Amino acid sequence: MKIWIDLRFASDDNLYSLFWLEIVKELIKSRKYNLVLYTNEKLDLSLPNCEVKVVSENPWSIKENFTLKKKFEQENFDLMIFFNEYNPITYKKNYIVILPSLKKLFFGPFKNSLCKHYYLKLLTSNLKNAKKIICFDKQTFTDLNERLNIEEWKIEIIKWFFPIKIEKSNEKIQLLDIKNKHNLKNDYIIYDAKEARTKNLERVLLALKKMKDEWNILSLFILSTEACQNLEFRKIVLDLGISDIVNFIWEVDPKEKESYYKQSLWIIYPSIYETFPFELNTALSYDIPIISSNMESIKNILWSNIEYFNALSNPDTSKALNLFLKKKKNQDYTEILNQNSSQDYVSELNKIINEKNQNS
Repeated sequence: MKIWIDLRFASDDNLYSLFWLEIVKELIKSRKYNLVLYTNEKLDLSLPNCEVKVVSENPWSIKENFTLKKKFEQENFDLMIFFNEYNPITYKKNYIVILPSLKKLFFGPFKNSLCKHYYLKLLTSNLKNAKKIICFDKQTFTDLNERLNIEEWKIEIIKWFFPIKIEKSNEKIQLLDIKNKHNLKNDYIIYDAKEARTKNLERVLLALKKMKDEWNILSLFILSTEACQNLEFRKIVLDLGISDIVNFIWEVDPKEKESYYKQSLWIIYPSIYETFPFELNTALSYDIPIISSNMESIKNILWSNIEYFNALSNPDTSKALNLFLKKKKNQDYTEILNQNSSQDYVSELNKIINEKNQNS
């Protein structure tokens, strides 16, 4: 069976890409399929027992995906696997869409209502033509069924896993003194999430301002490059008068990241839309206490191992930050990190691929 896999979106420096590269490697190990991987020129992909094709077409460009479609139609594939809703456009052969979320539909950004209407039409068409749609969580399943009118039998949920396993050593490692490096006199927490628009950073900044006014001083390290580049957040920090307790750290040396994490009080994750909390991978690996928004998708993965708060409420966010001013004893997240694996995911994916092959 010849399967084409679209990895044009992937890079070697983000957790979502690393997750899918683990899946692809596991598929290759199984030796069940003749795999052809389409990648971008930035991804250095040297994998055995598969064919790798580098293409220049942007996976996020509608126009360029129309161009690539012509190439697809010249190939003789039994099945194609896509990882975003832009692909394929008007493609009629067998394909599976693995959909991480519907965040684009709910949060945009769109230039105007016409752009959103066109996107919705494209999204619905691509998903309805798919032989199967694989998502991460029950909420996305429900949204696909109720909002986009996708039949339930066409949607599958496969449980995800955290792609990076950091080996825990019993040896005491000499940590860099983070407080001394940044001349801090008070404790600090960490925000380390990429897409700040849905990660609700502004409410955290407002809560820190309230705490500062009440003389409960707590510093924040923002380790997200995306948030650091956002001028809106920098303006909010200046307007609130909290630039002395908010530190924008553009890039953390990988050798220093453990020091930042292990000396923090906890990690804050105030997301208002989440299908799988990839960004907590590092905190879980280092067993750092976590305080997170009380979303069901997160609760279903992390259970009672972390603390939760209502991230849509300014008072509740402030209350949560004050409640955990003292560092909790570090957790042991081993069970969470090991609850699913790439082997488990591929086992479920194989069932879907074989079912489509038998029915085609």
